[in-house]
Amino acid sequence: MADAASPAQGRDKNGPTSVLNSSCCYDHGKFMDGVCLNIRIHPSALSREDGNQKLGSMIRAYMDQGGAEVQFNVVSSETMRAAQENPEEYKDLVVRIAGYSAYFVELSKDCQNDLITRSENVI
Repeated sequence: MADAASPAQGRDKNGPTSVLNSSCCYDHGKFMDGVCLNIRIHPSALSREDGNQKLGSMIRAYMDQGGAEVQFNVVSSETMRAAQENPEEYKDLVVRIAGYSAYFVELSKDCQNDLITRSENVI
């Protein structure tokens, strides 16, 4: 099942730009508390020279189309799996859930696995 306005795990097959565009098919202004859209970005996407510029352009295009809220987790599946195996080494790993932040290692195993199965995008 999808969380908030995000696609269900594995259903976003055409990348983050497509997710943002699809999310704007309804009027976000009709939802008083906002519309939470979660996207996970692999850290390597932002380590490239043009990574931050691409992310900024993507966010601006989303907002220009009427998007209300988007939150990003910039963390790899490998890092989250390592945190499951060695929680003491990753006690400061913070993730966005659906409108709030939490320490990854303090989440239930089911919630951790849910985060890991979200699509890992490279912009």
